[in-house]
Amino acid sequence: EDGRAVYICDFTPSLPDDLLRQLFGQYGDIAGFERVDTHGEAAAVVEFTAAGAAAEAVEMLNFGVLRGTTCRCMPVGAVEKIVRTMESGHRLVVERLDPSIESRGLRDLCALFGSVLDCKVQLDEQERSLGRGFVHFAHEAEAAKASGLMGGRRVCDTVVELRSFGFADEGLFSGCLYDCAATRALA
Repeated sequence: EDGRAVYICDFTPSLPDDLLRQLFGQYGDIAGFERVDTHGEAAAVVEFTAAGAAAEAVEMLNFGVLRGTTCRCMPVGAVEKIVRTMESGHRLVVERLDPSIESRGLRDLCALFGSVLDCKVQLDEQERSLGRGFVHFAHEAEAAKASGLMGGRRVCDTVVELRSFGFADEGLFSGCLYDCAATRALA
C-alpha cells in the first residue's frame, strides 16, 4: 500500500457520491472513488494521486461531522492491518465512558499508550454517547499497556473498564464491519 488510498465510514448513507468527491477533492487530485456500502453501513474508498493528499484528508476529516453525523477516515493500509488483527489483542472495548468523551478525545487519551489505528465512541441517532467505545492499537503491547493503566481508572466522571474485543462485540458498534473487498476496491 503506497499511502494514497483512504477509507471513510460512519457517514450518512444518503450522502451523495458527488458531495464526497467534492469534499475529498479539496485535499488533492482523486485517481479513483468507490462506494463500498456493506452490511447496510456507508463506506467509501478514495484514492488520491499523491500520498500527501491522502494524509491531509485523513488528518482533516477523521471525526469530522458530515451532515450531522460523525465519520471516521483512515488510510486503507490501517484498515488492512485492523482486519488482520481484529481479535489478536490489538482492539479494546472501552465501557462506562463518561458521556462527555467524544471519539477524538478517546483517541487522544489512548494515543498516550501507542499508535491508534482506529477509535470510536458509539453514538445514538442524536449523536449522544452510549457510554462505550473501542480503540484499535497498531501493536498488541500498546493495547495491553493501555488496558493495564486505564482499566479501573477514573476518566472524567466515570471509572472506565477495558477488555479485549471479540467478534461477538461487532454488534455493539456501527462502522466496524470493514469489508476486506473495500480495502482492495481500487487495487
